[in-house]
Amino acid sequence: MVSGPTAPDETAPAVIATTPTDGATGVGLAVPVSATFSEALAPATVNATTFTLSSAAGSVPAAVSFNSQTRVATLTPSATLEPSTTYTATLTTGVTDLAGNPLAAPVSWTFTTQAVVAQPPNTTILTGPSTQTNLASATFTFSSDVPASTFTCALDGAAATACTSPLTLNGLAAGAHQLQVTATDLAGVADPTPAVWSWTISTSLAFTAQADALLNATSTTRNYGTATGLETDGSPIRESLVRFAVTGSGGAPTRAVLRIYVSNTTSNGPAVYLTDAAWTENTVTWATRPARLGAAIVDVGAMNTLGWYEFDVTSAITGDGTYSFNLALTSSDAMKFSSREVAAQAPQLVVTP
Repeated sequence: MVSGPTAPDETAPAVIATTPTDGATGVGLAVPVSATFSEALAPATVNATTFTLSSAAGSVPAAVSFNSQTRVATLTPSATLEPSTTYTATLTTGVTDLAGNPLAAPVSWTFTTQAVVAQPPNTTILTGPSTQTNLASATFTFSSDVPASTFTCALDGAAATACTSPLTLNGLAAGAHQLQVTATDLAGVADPTPAVWSWTISTSLAFTAQADALLNATSTTRNYGTATGLETDGSPIRESLVRFAVTGSGGAPTRAVLRIYVSNTTSNGPAVYLTDAAWTENTVTWATRPARLGAAIVDVGAMNTLGWYEFDVTSAITGDGTYSFNLALTSSDAMKFSSREVAAQAPQLVVTP
């Protein structure tokens, strides 16, 4: 049996659904406009010329796309739509199916957007200085969730003045500072809960350990990340790790000291080494301890005083970054000190610009 020739496709595509629906009201201001077709279309024919959106004010700039799998054409306005406004979406006969058949006639539908709900803007400070810094200047960026809002800024409780983003403050004194930013919309409604950014300018920056752990050579796979005490000893061998995150330093410091709270004396204090910072407090063990990065930064002698003790680690600090230190003792009279679990005696890294 011989089949005859296949009849050509002469059926025009049709729109079978739209979003929003024709005559819809209270439509959101950021809702994309779409149309679903009865068959696959030639994608190149669905574009910003054949699929448009307009209001009494004129055409609406938008991006147009077509999903061949779902047969949905989508028009996404470049900006949010105006409130309480009637819009008309139009598909022209320039839209064709894969056989080149155009829409039988242009298709249009209308919808009306929601009214503006009177509610105050929300202010957000996007960026600002580190919570601790030695810099006498600070730059901020901020925004509002309501377009065309204006802003006022108040520094340290002073009267608010008009400001724009980005805002740079210079000549700031050492000490605690706070910037308050308030957005006001075009109707004059101000944010009742202004955004606030607090930071401190110090001549020295003190960073508390973000992680620490005891390493025990006689128990090579045991983790001591939650111990309240750290230790260094030459016999039996025990070492300790302490890690810090330095921010707002402004570059290499003039001085940096590692501070620990010592609970006993020793005839020969530990050496301090810089190590790889890629270790985890609650899993690191003697067997998985990070590698040392070179020779000892400092190696102290007798430690005869209890309480806070400082190691000069200036040569190891180059600016902002993460720094990990290994404390190791060669003598057999162990040196013990508090871990970060004892908040008031937690190890510190004090950086002086």
